Amino acid sequence: MILNVLFPLILFLLIIGIGYLLVKLFKRKINIFLKLLLVVIGTGVIAIYCFIWFIVSTWIADPQEMEIAVSLAEEYIIDTNRENVELKGSYFDDGGVFPFEYAANAKNTKDQTEFFIYFNDRSQRMEDSYVAKKWENELRKNIKGYIKQKLKKIDKIYIKFDESVGYVYQVDPNQPSSYKNYDATPSIDIEIPRKKKEDDIRLFNEILTFLQNEAKLTHAKLSVTYMKDGVLVENEIWEGSF
Repeated sequence: MILNVLFPLILFLLIIGIGYLLVKLFKRKINIFLKLLLVVIGTGVIAIYCFIWFIVSTWIADPQEMEIAVSLAEEYIIDTNRENVELKGSYFDDGGVFPFEYAANAKNTKDQTEFFIYFNDRSQRMEDSYVAKKWENELRKNIKGYIKQKLKKIDKIYIKFDESVGYVYQVDPNQPSSYKNYDATPSIDIEIPRKKKEDDIRLFNEILTFLQNEAKLTHAKLSVTYMKDGVLVENEIWEGSF
């Protein structure tokens, strides 16, 4: 909030200051090219400042929008007759990762699943990611042990269902069934902190088979990256799907 006031104020003072200096200089008998150069420099300074202001403003959450996100979530819980849901503040997506900019953090007090309630900018409706997060947690429990057994050492496993999967498949959030009953496609990204080995492709294909036959996924996208602590060990990514 302070920056939202401070930046325009500084810009105003900057324009006034540069304008004053240019007027004073133009009254003097100096070379016309020097005058033009000063105008360009002054305009450039203002342009650079405006650009910085624009970039910084995209990283800063608007407190009023945060409050609106929580208010909309409260109404959404009532309108959809949601059970066992409590709000835990708000969230600002400054990276453009989600289909929203502002959301309310929510938690299902029965199964402890944490999720978002938000206005979807793409579908133009209120939604929540409860089903997606619940399915991600369920799938993680079903496959993590096997993947560790196969690959021995794992840096990270990312599992992602589409945020709107509950709406796409019309899943009742008060009585959510397993992902096994639907043909949703999760993305599973594995990071292993080592160099490539000769039998890796065989291991990866066995994991893919496990996902289909044992984890009971109808579809899935699997990728494996050789990475340790965020640094690539191999410039190669293995990908498979069904």
